[in-house]
Amino acid sequence: MRIRLILPLFLVFLIVVFNITLVYADVNLLQNAGFETGSLYPWYDGGTGGAVSNINPFEGNYCYRVGYAYAPTAFVAQGWATPYPPVNNVSLFSFWVKAYQSYGSYFKVKFTLYSTPTGGVSSGIETDEIFVDNVWTYFDLTDWLIANGHDKYMYEFSMNKGNNEYLFYIDYFALMQESGVIPTEPETSTIMTRMVLLVVPFIFVLVPALLLAELAGKNGLIVGILLGVIVLFIAGWMPLWILFLVGLGIILLLLHGRGGGE
Repeated sequence: MRIRLILPLFLVFLIVVFNITLVYADVNLLQNAGFETGSLYPWYDGGTGGAVSNINPFEGNYCYRVGYAYAPTAFVAQGWATPYPPVNNVSLFSFWVKAYQSYGSYFKVKFTLYSTPTGGVSSGIETDEIFVDNVWTYFDLTDWLIANGHDKYMYEFSMNKGNNEYLFYIDYFALMQESGVIPTEPETSTIMTRMVLLVVPFIFVLVPALLLAELAGKNGLIVGILLGVIVLFIAGWMPLWILFLVGLGIILLLLHGRGGGE
């Protein structure tokens, strides 16, 4: 088999692997989950005093401030369009919270649910008041959501500040949909994402492999593929088991070369 046939086949293999990785990767159902756009959209808020803030975020450049001082009840929320995502497919629901004052504050988490993916009977689940101190604190409410929302579909999620409670900051939300489930949010499977998955293996594998193959034949091809794959692995674009398969492929290529040349 000649180099010009081996390389396209290998590139097709990488593209298939990357697309499988996208489909079977967990998907965050909350958009702008860390408020890193610098704006609230597509979240929306109610009450008074809420704002995107760049004061001491947990991660990145921004977080969100819910309410202010002893303002009346305030909240921040995000919802979904039909078909509503099922609670049963949630693999993680977590976030970070920090009270503004040293004596802490209280908040509640609420989900509005439907009985079917397109509507049906509406219901709601809400936590008791949860205390948070004035240091960034991690909360994992996955078990609470699954236990109370089993067989339901999520219409809206909100973080609520109790009446006469002091303000708090929130950041870095994760409402992850279980791997292998088709994403319900359009931003997780866009044309741009697919284009990236095509361009990345082209840049890091095809180009160096072709250049080195022209310079050093089969050995150059092998070195180019190996360098490209290592770069993808270090960047986190390729799992270890794929690296192992690539190594086996290179061994087969070497063995083929002994028997037939380029």
